[in-house]
Amino acid sequence: MFSIVVTLVALSISVLLTAFMIHYGGRRGWVVIPRKDRWSSRVVAQFGGIPILLAFFVATLCFAESRFAISIVALSLAMGVLGLVDDLRGLTPLIKLLVQAGIAAAAIAAGAIVPLTAHYAINIAFSLVWIVGITNAVNLMDNMDGLAAGVSVVSLVAMLCLFYGNGGLTLALLAMLGAILGFLAFNFHPAKIFMGDVGSLAIGFFLAVASTHLSQYTFTRSAALFVPLLILFTPVFDTTLVSVTRRLSGRAISHGSKDHLSHRMVFLGFSERQSVLMIYGIAATACLLAYFLQRPYRGLSVLALAVFFVVAVCFWTYLATVRLPKDWLSAVRARNFRTAAKLIITSRSVFSDLAISTLGFLFAFTLSPVHLGGRFGSRTFVVSLAAAILLVAFFAIFGAYRRDWKPSRLWDLFPVVIGFAATAVVFVALAVATQTVSQLPSLLAGVISSFGFVVFGRLSHHLLDMVFLRGDAPVLAAVDHRQEDAAVALAANQDALAQGASQIPVVSFEHLQLVCEHNRVRRVELLPRCPHEEAGKFAAFCSQKGIPLVSEPSTNQISTGAY
Repeated sequence: MFSIVVTLVALSISVLLTAFMIHYGGRRGWVVIPRKDRWSSRVVAQFGGIPILLAFFVATLCFAESRFAISIVALSLAMGVLGLVDDLRGLTPLIKLLVQAGIAAAAIAAGAIVPLTAHYAINIAFSLVWIVGITNAVNLMDNMDGLAAGVSVVSLVAMLCLFYGNGGLTLALLAMLGAILGFLAFNFHPAKIFMGDVGSLAIGFFLAVASTHLSQYTFTRSAALFVPLLILFTPVFDTTLVSVTRRLSGRAISHGSKDHLSHRMVFLGFSERQSVLMIYGIAATACLLAYFLQRPYRGLSVLALAVFFVVAVCFWTYLATVRLPKDWLSAVRARNFRTAAKLIITSRSVFSDLAISTLGFLFAFTLSPVHLGGRFGSRTFVVSLAAAILLVAFFAIFGAYRRDWKPSRLWDLFPVVIGFAATAVVFVALAVATQTVSQLPSLLAGVISSFGFVVFGRLSHHLLDMVFLRGDAPVLAAVDHRQEDAAVALAANQDALAQGASQIPVVSFEHLQLVCEHNRVRRVELLPRCPHEEAGKFAAFCSQKGIPLVSEPSTNQISTGAY
């Protein structure tokens, strides 16, 4: 009952203050003006993070349960002040990073340390990197209506389910949950207010510190790593995606652009609301895995964790290959780096196989009754990585990388099969030579599990094409944004946007213009009941571009579905 009171107090204060900020901020000109490097195209009130922090501060101060909680609230407010100064004045990335590191160091001194290893110095260094990294990751994820706030709600609920009553942070977690929920009511699409850096930096810092401190209540050191990672998986995934792709293309990581996870999903055809809800689902799935890691279902948890990360690697590489419009991206600055990056880009097949096969060996070695090292740890990881390197070497020898990583026919998988067979032979020879035959089942289990993961990984792009691009129809070709010379057939009107189509992407007039700029469009078809004014716009556009327009497509090629 007391927990509900704390949440309701924070929720009520947040709702009232956010509504006031929308009204008063609009009159004072506290609004976000649309910019080329930002997603929103509307004038929206800003500083929504202030009501969140005030509601969080009041609720936590009234019901504080520990000195640690009070310290973290104070440091979160300090991080919010840094964000507010950045919103008002604009700070350089270096200054922000230094101040964030100082505030993170204060949190570590208060006791927020991940018990990752037996070495205290390593734990402190990792905790500092984690807190600063997650703080900025949540800040970067605030790029679409309701996204950062909703993902934060999912993470807070997961922490409460996993660690309720532990660490002296329960009431603070409830207060932050209520404060963000009150704001989210006004921030979900179409948003009436944005939180700004004053909100995203403070929320990211609180989540990072809470996950760091609560990791001390996990059962194992491996859980101390994976539980926080899963709870905050989507911010880590998104930040890694934009950081790597920006750097490889010679663009500054700190310069904003429309290349985040949410933007790529919208470009692939989903609506803004659908993209945000799907990311909520990804976050919830990761948090559910974190919950099972804390429960006595070891075999099922390890299997689910391995499969989840394999799917995540495949999904990450798929999104990284999506070719976004140039006007969505920031300017290229490090041109010399782009030349060096070509080697990394061409080697992405090797890196993908290495990551996926390492996960396969880790899964087998962790579950095996005679697994290496007695439990999951550094030795198990090193042996798994060495086995994966051996496997990838055999792939290269037998020509697996002379073909496209995404197989187009069954024969393309033959070098992969030969590579796994050669690896198994080497393992048998080593086991016999070193008289460690008792560990041979673990090694062979690793080969089998890695084989399944690698084959799935190489077929995953076909599966993801079916999800995002809806496959090929006899007449209507699916749009493939990763090919420069893509054949596109599009259908568009407001009815179709509402009901979707299962075999062709359904887009608005604005999206059609965007796609035509970056793809070779062979044909545009309007679905039935297209309004006359809309049809006129499409006819004029297609006539200008010289694109054939069909106003009444055959109904057997179009069916309803969520797209």
